[in-house]
Amino acid sequence: MPTISPSLSRAPAKARWQRKYAGKTSPETAVDITSNVRRRSAISAARASSEASGHSGRLANDGNAATFWRAEATDTNAWLCIDLERIVTVSTVKLSFPFDGNWRYRVEISDDGNSGWKVVSDQTHNASSVKTQRLSGVNSARGRFLRVAFVGTPDTKPAALAEVAVLGNLSAQ
Repeated sequence: MPTISPSLSRAPAKARWQRKYAGKTSPETAVDITSNVRRRSAISAARASSEASGHSGRLANDGNAATFWRAEATDTNAWLCIDLERIVTVSTVKLSFPFDGNWRYRVEISDDGNSGWKVVSDQTHNASSVKTQRLSGVNSARGRFLRVAFVGTPDTKPAALAEVAVLGNLSAQ
């Protein structure tokens, strides 16, 4: 997996983040972590194992369900990774796929995006074929980088994600 490192300084985003989410640490005050990431335009917050032409990784977190990331058809170990910008405690992950089907995957989290991946939700034996899947009660997984690793796709189509939303709280660092 390639190294994931920010290409620009995060200091201004950190200040905005702290003002917006300061003190929100209980499950009752969980916030949409990805909405802050979505607003950034100069920095791509997503990395992927591969990208089909016209379907870059950033499209899975652009707030528009009509656009989507798609892996290349030859990518048999496809994954998409979102940089949440800060260490967070995740309470819910919502994945929207570009079309209905039996998507099988694992959601993982890591502090550095390179190692120490912890399973947030194992959907490798998923039988659901709904377009949007909400994974609640993810055992308060903690980390900065959220990765969706695909192990099976409907009708042997390439892995794809229309939107990734993460609810949770800023963790003490």
